[in-house]
Amino acid sequence: MQERTREVSPLWVIPAAIALGVAAGFGWLVALSEAGLRGFLLGIMNPPPGAHVWSAQFFDEPTISSPVLYLDEWWSHPGDPQGRTDLMVRIFDSSLQEIFVDSNLGPLEQGKTYIYDWSTRQLRGLTAQEES
Repeated sequence: MQERTREVSPLWVIPAAIALGVAAGFGWLVALSEAGLRGFLLGIMNPPPGAHVWSAQFFDEPTISSPVLYLDEWWSHPGDPQGRTDLMVRIFDSSLQEIFVDSNLGPLEQGKTYIYDWSTRQLRGLTAQEES
């Protein structure tokens, strides 16, 4: 009896990658909506020239920090910030050299969305209209 071999086309990877990408997108939307219930969201705008990525952390508790994020990504912090005023925002260039840092930002409230505007050096909460 002769054994048959069958080649598997590598093209199956394309629909699988698309499906995983769509699932990841839905997961991100779920995370954003859940953050509105339990934690807070933070993004940045008007970054300085040469900026590539950013991160944030609580200065008095540096173990609570965001991952390194691209400029258009948001940090979805899952926990209640309890009015903290020790948020630190750091901005890096493409070589991950820190080019800007601002600290003692806050107070931060649960269920809110915030944006750090580098051009004004201000952290502000977004209104419901701005979030839409």
